[in-house]
Amino acid sequence: MDPKTSTFWCSFAVTSLYVLVLYIKPIRGNRDSVVVIKSRLLRVSISTMVSLLLTPVLMVSVTKQASSYSEALGYMGLSIGRSTFKDIWTVLKLFVILFNGSIAEYLSWGIDSIEEDWSATQFWQTFRNLVAAPLTEELTYRSCLMGLYGPWLSSPHSEIIYFTPLFFGLAHITHALDARIERPQPMAPLVLGTLFRTAYTTFFGILANLIFVRSNSIWPCVAAHAWCNFMGFPLLAVDGHVWWKTTYYSLSCFGIWYFYTKFSYWLQGNDL
Repeated sequence: MDPKTSTFWCSFAVTSLYVLVLYIKPIRGNRDSVVVIKSRLLRVSISTMVSLLLTPVLMVSVTKQASSYSEALGYMGLSIGRSTFKDIWTVLKLFVILFNGSIAEYLSWGIDSIEEDWSATQFWQTFRNLVAAPLTEELTYRSCLMGLYGPWLSSPHSEIIYFTPLFFGLAHITHALDARIERPQPMAPLVLGTLFRTAYTTFFGILANLIFVRSNSIWPCVAAHAWCNFMGFPLLAVDGHVWWKTTYYSLSCFGIWYFYTKFSYWLQGNDL
């Protein structure tokens, strides 16, 4: 078996493990219930640790794309160097500006509504969305998956950068399965919602892959993932006066333009 084929099957096995552990004798219930969250966090934490330990072994013994475990770990971007915090700051700055329309919309709620929103937040949901999910998903779908393909990632134009996010996007189909189990609903909106979620998570996966290749570090990817989970998908329509709608869409368009131009500039090796 040639190296790319063996690497594909190894990456398929590693990423599939993350999803499969959720559905082996699962605890039934709403995915936002504390019991279900704790059970799933334990399962994905174990699967992530197994993947982190298994990936260097696969690279050395199966795909033969690393001559030593230290070389394999180098491809996985786990180390924290002098530039790591700078890259985290750069990435967060870009993503904050990308979401400036959503930030303005959130602030427009007013202090009382924002405080009420935060007071209604459940700890375990927040921990899952902002800490556990970004960390375990990025370690699995970026560090392990991209680590396996490390020798082929010398160029930001590598097709692997745009292909491997499909693993990440398709993994989110499980949300549709959860929704179907929790409350039966018509198939059409469920399928459309699933396709939409798969599309935008795959797109984020591409951005995260580009960040990983540029920084050679998993940690800016984790930071970007946590921020995107916190913000959610931007609103496509907002209520209010014409001036407010104009402001929101103008800020959103500016954020997209700024992100695209500065992110492309940064990917070329320039500092921001």
